[in-house]
Amino acid sequence: MAATPLLWTIRVLTLLLVAVSVLPMIPSGQWWARVWEFPRLQLTWALGVPLVLLAVHAWWQRPRAGHAVWGAVMLATGGWQMSHILPFMPISSTEVPAAEVQPGSARPTLKVLTANITYTNDRYAQVLATVLREDPDLLLLIEVDRPWAEELAPLDQHYAHRVGEVRDEGLGIVLWSRFPLLEQEVKHLVPSVA
Repeated sequence: MAATPLLWTIRVLTLLLVAVSVLPMIPSGQWWARVWEFPRLQLTWALGVPLVLLAVHAWWQRPRAGHAVWGAVMLATGGWQMSHILPFMPISSTEVPAAEVQPGSARPTLKVLTANITYTNDRYAQVLATVLREDPDLLLLIEVDRPWAEELAPLDQHYAHRVGEVRDEGLGIVLWSRFPLLEQEVKHLVPSVA
């Protein structure tokens, strides 16, 4: 009977989507666990496939308690994903209000430069020249290791404030700023990979 393979397909798809929804909650620095933080919208839409199949199966085989349980699991998983998506939707309140410019005054600007310098890269002079040429107010560099930190030391003369962590294997990140950095703290949100 075709109903049994359909029901198993629904169960497998649902469990797979639940599993990849839960993986990012595991305190791990592994890419295969962390990568599921990003396609939340796609995973929410993907839940529609087993949900439609479940509705077809319930219509075909008459609704049962099992249909309600699997439907509840899908809706709970979708709700979990939506709780992470909604703060970034236009319907959510704005965290940082738009700056108001006084009539006749020059528009304030903030120049930001961010770059993943790739720690295996050895073009120190090029990066330093680019930073000095662009002259950003805030500079964020990713993958800063010890050799990069040594070569970028001249930046400390151009920026009064600096926070970050220099680490090997592409795990360092440093922020330089012309403005005071309030409540400076380096947080390790994911445990280091051994």
